[in-house]
Amino acid sequence: MTALDARKARAVASLPAAEVARLERTAQSFFDARVADEIDRSRPERVAVEARERATLDDAYVSALEQVRNPSFPPGDQDPKTAESELDRVFLRLMNCSNVPETEGATSGAISRANIRNTERLWREYRDAWAELGVAVRSDGGSGRWRAWAARERTRMLAGLADGRCP
Repeated sequence: MTALDARKARAVASLPAAEVARLERTAQSFFDARVADEIDRSRPERVAVEARERATLDDAYVSALEQVRNPSFPPGDQDPKTAESELDRVFLRLMNCSNVPETEGATSGAISRANIRNTERLWREYRDAWAELGVAVRSDGGSGRWRAWAARERTRMLAGLADGRCP
């Protein structure tokens, strides 16, 4: 068992099993898609970049699980609608970007709008699973705070894809 696995086991030990199981399923699906479809695999250094991204996702996930019971987590007090609007703005920027092809096409492994859309769909399931777990563990504010936090995290990911590609 790795140190990360041990941290995760401790973090989920007292959390509601059904919500944790759903979160785990959606996390793995989203993380797999993020690494496979939102990392430019046409570059020679792709293996190292993919490994680094997966490690970052896994560590952030476990860190968040460790904080679920903390009343100051998730951080921030941003309105969920504002957070989702910002996410939608960045997502649409990518969907309208001429430097991001609709499909991989001739450049195998390139990031495409189709792949981003698929990953976004999986992310929405992941976001909803976080909100369900958060509400099941703490009823101090409903799902909005969890959804806003997840939207801010996803916005950072998509902004990273858009920066340098999309005017």
